[in-house]
Amino acid sequence: MAAQHGATLRRVPALRPLQVRTVTTAVGQALDVLIDNALKYGATSVSVWVRPLDDGVAVHVVDNGPGLSDEQRQKATERFWRAPTSQNTVGSGLGLPIVAVLVESSGGRLDLRAADPHGLEAVLWFPMV
Repeated sequence: MAAQHGATLRRVPALRPLQVRTVTTAVGQALDVLIDNALKYGATSVSVWVRPLDDGVAVHVVDNGPGLSDEQRQKATERFWRAPTSQNTVGSGLGLPIVAVLVESSGGRLDLRAADPHGLEAVLWFPMV
């Protein structure tokens, strides 16, 4: 997928095995949507890594695309919402709402943040087993 867009996909493995309880396909589907969105909206680099926390596991997906403003990040998980700058890009406004449902169905949560210096950071948190 990344090669088709001339982008780099970087995966940083966890230092130790981590177990989380999720709906069987939820994590894979959520990552597919997040990576696809990053590439579709102009990222040339996407990094994915996992970080253990005291209360769970955080999966980070960070891109260097145009990102979203604070206001746009708050609306991004509303069904059919699309950023004003993406109106000419093929899409339905359902990608991030689907990610949110997939993560929440596994007892987790989705947090969208600004990436530094630009881009979007999606953090998927799941409780550990």
